[in-house]
Amino acid sequence: MIFLLFTSSIIKSQNLDSIKMKKEIHILLISMNSDTISLEFKNKYTIICLFSIFCSPCIKELNSIEKIYKKWNTEFNTNVIAISSFSEKEYLEKTIKFVERKSYTFPVYNDYKNSFAEYCYNSGDLPKENSYMFFQGKVELLKPQILIINSAGKIVFQKRGFMDGDEEKMETFLKSN
Repeated sequence: MIFLLFTSSIIKSQNLDSIKMKKEIHILLISMNSDTISLEFKNKYTIICLFSIFCSPCIKELNSIEKIYKKWNTEFNTNVIAISSFSEKEYLEKTIKFVERKSYTFPVYNDYKNSFAEYCYNSGDLPKENSYMFFQGKVELLKPQILIINSAGKIVFQKRGFMDGDEEKMETFLKSN
């Protein structure tokens, strides 16, 4: 009887530890049609392209992602999205017009509450130097930057900057994992 009680308390303790280890993810983004969504990492990988509409390398990267988006989505069970991060209404309106003009087929969101940037910063998965800057008292992810996040919410790949052919590095990563 004492052994059974002791074993039961060990099992309960292990269950509580596994519950504590599960990370709550609350990342709110706004879509280009002004819907608020909660970002979820359901696919094997979520590829996130961080951009600004005023950044020429960012736009080149978005254009290259557009070319391979459907292939990666199907072949590697990925979800590809783009995120801008300015919270001013005027910037959001310019981003909506930009996305409409470019006719991107992948989802584009705005990190209007800075929750994605805070999530990345607090995850410990990215080096603090060369990944972030602080602007008006809040953390900003540097752009252009691509992150690949697994279904557990862990950042498993980072690429800063843009060069033609970068998508080959990402595809090599996806094929090998």
